[in-house]
Amino acid sequence: MGNRGLPYFFLLLLLLLFAPLSCSQSCDSIDLTALQGFVEGLQSSDLGWSFIGSSPSNCCTWVGISCDLGSVSVERVIGLDLSNKSLKGSVSSSLGGLDQLKQLNLSNNSLLRNNSLTGIIDHNFTALPRLKHLILGWNFLSGRIPPDLPNCLQMQTLNLAGNNLVGEIPPSFKNFTSLAILWLSGNNFSNLFSALQVLQSLPSLTHLALGKNFRGGEIMPSDGIQGFANTELLFIANCALSGSIPPWLANLTKLKIVIISGNHLTGTIPSWLGNLDNLFYLDISNNSLTGEIPTSLTRMKSLAYGDSSQDIGIVIQRNSSGRFLQYSSFRPAIILSNNKLVGSILPEFNSLVNLHVLDLSFNDISGTIPDLSGMSNLESLDLSHNHLTGAIPPSLSRLHFLSSFNVAYNNLSGQIPTGGQFDTLNDPSIYIGNYYLCGPPTQNNCSNEELNPNPKRDNNIGREATWSYLAMGLGFATGLWGVCGILIFKKSWSDAYFRMINKLFDKTYVIIPVNMRRLNRRVRG
Repeated sequence: MGNRGLPYFFLLLLLLLFAPLSCSQSCDSIDLTALQGFVEGLQSSDLGWSFIGSSPSNCCTWVGISCDLGSVSVERVIGLDLSNKSLKGSVSSSLGGLDQLKQLNLSNNSLLRNNSLTGIIDHNFTALPRLKHLILGWNFLSGRIPPDLPNCLQMQTLNLAGNNLVGEIPPSFKNFTSLAILWLSGNNFSNLFSALQVLQSLPSLTHLALGKNFRGGEIMPSDGIQGFANTELLFIANCALSGSIPPWLANLTKLKIVIISGNHLTGTIPSWLGNLDNLFYLDISNNSLTGEIPTSLTRMKSLAYGDSSQDIGIVIQRNSSGRFLQYSSFRPAIILSNNKLVGSILPEFNSLVNLHVLDLSFNDISGTIPDLSGMSNLESLDLSHNHLTGAIPPSLSRLHFLSSFNVAYNNLSGQIPTGGQFDTLNDPSIYIGNYYLCGPPTQNNCSNEELNPNPKRDNNIGREATWSYLAMGLGFATGLWGVCGILIFKKSWSDAYFRMINKLFDKTYVIIPVNMRRLNRRVRG
């Protein structure tokens, strides 16, 4: 009985030894060919991929590649992330052979213009039906957007920002039913009105960035836009657009972030902006807006109630070195700087307990600084380059998170508050341009005279100055009429005076031409 089980034991042992060999997985040959074509299209790369030999290594173990099971023994490439690899050359159309690809990220390879991905976006996107995330931002790609991109029916993220793309947004973009994030900033697109008409019908769109485009003197569309029902982030900044803040924004009730700074917008700030219940980040700086700040901005629900920490999706930007991408969130902010706003700082701002940034700098705002100590989460307050008067409220020292403060170039007076965060705000430049501010970190001592920009004068000194001015005026009038009276009533003196004036005039009239002729002769000689 014992010997009968021996053959089965050896058979089981052989299966255990050779099973890993028979079940080892390899890279699909179609994917391997596509990857090889991609590398051959590059002028230089240091990826460490090896295609040498009849049995190259499994591509699923290579840098930047992620795979999923295609069958028992074959894995398929579903992700290609070669961002920040300093790739140089063009993007080969052979990537269309990765028919299972879900994510393609070739962003931020523009370390230098001659060390970057260039050329046009030339792919058969119909062959990539599973592609969900296409990120080609911050390169030097040129040409137009391929109209067949919407054939990627599962596309959720499309980032083509920071390239040299031209033309208009293709009408076919209306077919993007799943697209949520569209980042097209920093190109050379034209016809903003057409772009918004195409994109307004995208049912899933939440993030739309079109900034740094449309710089051919276009106008911000004021009507004809009715969609964007689910949009949370709208970025149309630095486009040099004229017009006004578009009224159709009032219908975008899910908006959380609005950035339309760096344009040439005119008119007043509409009151309905403060009625967008979800809005927590508003940047309309660097325009030519006029009028007063509407009180509705002091009643924004997302800044007055609820959680003070706000976050929204993905924010893509360069870091300080300009090379890598970083992901961050927006701090709740109201940024109205560099406009032509007038009026005063509304005391009702004090109720915005969730606001982190308030920037009213470079306007024509006047009056005093109200008590803002109720803005308990305020981190940055910039009131510089206005016409503010009075003292800096000592109550601001109770803002425990205040790390950035600027009141330079106003007409403020009095002692700079101490204690709390003001002990860390010791840069003199944030107080410069206020002659009557005193105390550290300025060099002005707080004497009684310096504290008051309009010191009281001695009444006796004022009266003495008045009498001296009257005496001077009376003396001048007496002398003038004395001379004129003699000339009027003494005919012989009058005749002699005018004969002298005539002789002087005649002599001058003769001397000038004679001297001019002598000068011309010397010059010619």
